[in-house]
Amino acid sequence: MKILISILFSFTLNLNAIAQLPGVSVKPVRLFYTLLGGQSSAQTVYVLNNTDKAQQFKIYTEDWSRDSTGGHIYLPAGLCPQSCARWVSLNKEFLELQPGESSDLSVKLQVPDSALSVAEMKWTMLFIESTAEKTTPNQSKGFTTQVNNITRVGVHIVQTPPNLTEKDLKMLSFSKVADSVNKFRITCKNTGKVQFDCKSYVELSFVATGEKTTINKNTFPLFPNQTRYADFVLPDTLAKGKYTVVGVLDGGDDLPLQASELTIEIK
Repeated sequence: MKILISILFSFTLNLNAIAQLPGVSVKPVRLFYTLLGGQSSAQTVYVLNNTDKAQQFKIYTEDWSRDSTGGHIYLPAGLCPQSCARWVSLNKEFLELQPGESSDLSVKLQVPDSALSVAEMKWTMLFIESTAEKTTPNQSKGFTTQVNNITRVGVHIVQTPPNLTEKDLKMLSFSKVADSVNKFRITCKNTGKVQFDCKSYVELSFVATGEKTTINKNTFPLFPNQTRYADFVLPDTLAKGKYTVVGVLDGGDDLPLQASELTIEIK
């Protein structure tokens, strides 16, 4: 009897300039386009085989979105309403690299010449995925186990028409998480037209002394119309007494800080 175990290592990096993983290095991992209708532009992604064996890679696009925790949700190319996957053309859809060899990949984005195509941001994901590397089968008691190792790197492709500039952020709520003693949640929404990075944190102030503590400065990207929440856990070492707890959202220098305040008592 033969059992095939396939292991997929899927990595999508959006905050670093380069992805360095076992088997492959890719840079950059974010491509930003600012095109009008009818315009096109090409950017270059560099792929390096950083192993001591020849490697093969297939290259393709998938759609994706973020859930309320920031996790990625993947869909076939062209299914997301904001997809630009069908606008992407590649000079290569397959790479074969010798040990230490690198290759460049041209990623061209062609925006259709229509008002609808530039009415909102568009995005997709370009994946560079190694083909299966088969390990030596192990046999035990009539069973054969074969493991396929796959490395996958995601490159974010984002198209923001230059006429879209509206940036807006709303704090929807700041509250204690139900059924939790010391967890609080900020919920926010990007109500503008462009993606931007948002910073959220909680400030504690001990009423008796005025001593302040800042908890968990989290920075995360927000797509237009995306709702996101961030949870904060208060330290167990807090002295007993009353505190003001302020949830803060910082959308950048061009947006005002937003804050909401609660009063709690540690007993």
